[in-house]
Order: sequence, then structure tokens, then C-alpha cells
Amino acid sequence: MSLIGPLNGIRVVDMSQGLGGPYCGQLLGDLGAEVIKIEPPEGEIARHEDKIGGGIDILALNRNKRGVVLDLQTSSGREALQDLVKVSDVILYGLGPEVPGDLDYQVFTEMNPRIISASIVGYGSSGPYTNWPPYEYIAEAMSGMASICGEQDGKPILQPVPTAEFTAGGDLAF
Repeated sequence: MSLIGPLNGIRVVDMSQGLGGPYCGQLLGDLGAEVIKIEPPEGEIARHEDKIGGGIDILALNRNKRGVVLDLQTSSGREALQDLVKVSDVILYGLGPEVPGDLDYQVFTEMNPRIISASIVGYGSSGPYTNWPPYEYIAEAMSGMASICGEQDGKPILQPVPTAEFTAGGDLAF
């Protein structure tokens, strides 16, 4: 793990899941930050996806990170998270509906008033889709992008590379 770079000395707690948030954490690690990846006991979403070899995204998007498993449904898991947040500079999250909904900017800044809170959400902080996970393919289908990428009068085609998720992660990092 290399800690040489412009973010040397910065600690990031990465609670994100999917592609965009982990990509952001990877970039911050590449720039020298110490990134601590937190996963639930069952593993994050990418460990269970069956695309490109089943869970290979977890390997591709978590280089330069340390890992820890915390059950945020328990008091000991929350205490461990609080201990990490207190000694960190950044908390990166993009949580699915299975994670307690009370973990947000307000809670993190109460734990550490100097923490920089960064998150990626797919559908905003209010409305009927708030708790939907921010998956690229759902967004492509809902936006109509899939329908314009197929053959004329043919079936919709999803993009092979999740550009929206990687763009969100890159934008958040920089």
C-alpha cells in the first residue's frame, strides 16, 4: 500500500458500495490517502454481482485500501465506526437500503466536526426512489438511454461500461 502522494496523511473511511463510491475511494488511495474500506458481514454488493466473472469489481476497485468488516446493526459495530470516524478526515458513503438510514452527514459531523462527508446517491435525498441503490443499469433504463443505444426498431441495449457510476466517482474524488 503506497502512502506517497498529495493526500499522504489523509485518512478516508470508505463505506460506499457499488461502483462509483469504491472508484472514488480507489482514486483517493492512488493519490496517497489511507483508505479503510468497511463492509457488512455479508460483504458489499459488488461481491455478489455476477457480471464479468462474478464480483471481480471488488478486486478492481479496492486496491490501496485496508478492509474491515463491521455490522452496523449492532452497538459494537457502530462504536467501531464511531472510533474510526473520530480519527479520520473523510467519510465516503453511498449506502443501499440495507444500511441503517440514520447514518448521514449530521451523524458523522456529530462524531467528528472536521470530517468531510462525501456521498453518491442515485436518486436524491427525497422522493419515491430515494432508497433505490444507484445502479447504472436502472438509471439507463429509467432515463431512456438504453432505448437510444440499440438498433433502430430493436431491443434496448445497456452500455457495457457503467460510465455514469465511474463519472460520479471520479467527480467526487476530484
